[in-house]
Amino acid sequence: MVGIYGIGGIGKTTITKVIYNDMLDQFKHHSFLENVREGSKDDRSLLQLQEKLLRDILMDKTMKLHNVDEGIKIIKSKRYLGKVLIVLDDVDCPRKLKFLADSPEWFGGGSIIIVTTRNKHCLDVNKAYSSYEVKGLEKNKALELFSWNAFQQNHQADNYVDLCNRVLHHAKGLPLALDWGEKTVTRILEGSRFHPKIELKVLDERCLISISDGFIRMHDSLQEMGWAIVREKYPENPGEWSRLWEYEDIKSVLTKNMGSKNIEGTILNWTRVVPIQLHAEAFKKMNQLRFLEVGPDMVRLSQDFELPSRELRYLDWGGYNLASMPSNFHSDNLVVLRL
Repeated sequence: MVGIYGIGGIGKTTITKVIYNDMLDQFKHHSFLENVREGSKDDRSLLQLQEKLLRDILMDKTMKLHNVDEGIKIIKSKRYLGKVLIVLDDVDCPRKLKFLADSPEWFGGGSIIIVTTRNKHCLDVNKAYSSYEVKGLEKNKALELFSWNAFQQNHQADNYVDLCNRVLHHAKGLPLALDWGEKTVTRILEGSRFHPKIELKVLDERCLISISDGFIRMHDSLQEMGWAIVREKYPENPGEWSRLWEYEDIKSVLTKNMGSKNIEGTILNWTRVVPIQLHAEAFKKMNQLRFLEVGPDMVRLSQDFELPSRELRYLDWGGYNLASMPSNFHSDNLVVLRL
């Protein structure tokens, strides 16, 4: 019994499908259960997964179960079938394994059970599974994957060689990922009265992030999910969002004085955009702002500029062009200041 874990989007399912298809001809009885996490949110859907598993290995499309306990008994009773090949893809908690494949004793000799998960804890609590982590790609493989996504070919376009090299150097083997310095993140979270050593460890175990070489890495699919959550309540009104990240949204909010107390963080750091001229009260309503990053030449400030938030933890303002900070600037809670 083998468990494969790693951050979302790194290729666990793809690897497992290749292994499964390569071994199919060695097994008369087999089953590939995809997306177990979404397909087993309650006992009814878990029962349907048990039925699917039994229909596959028994080759009986009429199989029906009354409850999950009955499902466990019947799965265990089919050891006489001999060896089976089973994949449980994207399992999110140990409870799912208890109802689908909890022990090698459930299956005949020579059986292979493979589980993929983003939650390493799933495998840690079940000692029957040997755990293997899917790590980032070597440079050449990462370049090939990035090129397929960016250019629809297996190599980078000639006029983008330098850009591709910079992107891959930043991604460090996971070409569809974002990363942050671990020390910086820890200091910001501690300054916000969180417990990062515990909470980051839990996120790492669940493969929502990965921590290595002093960096915290998050896959872009997780970032996109976060963006969708932020937009959900006020899809057409970025001034009410908790985070701002797109240039046009930020420009609209700051130049039209649309900011609100909901905004906790924003990043103004792009290349080849027109600098934003900020009036004095652009940040006046953002009294819960915690995180502010501004790249060089991104904004132009008026002399009476205000930054009233008392909650500010992180301020990184490259090219800050005033001789001093605003008179109402509060630094009591700052943990990172770069000007």
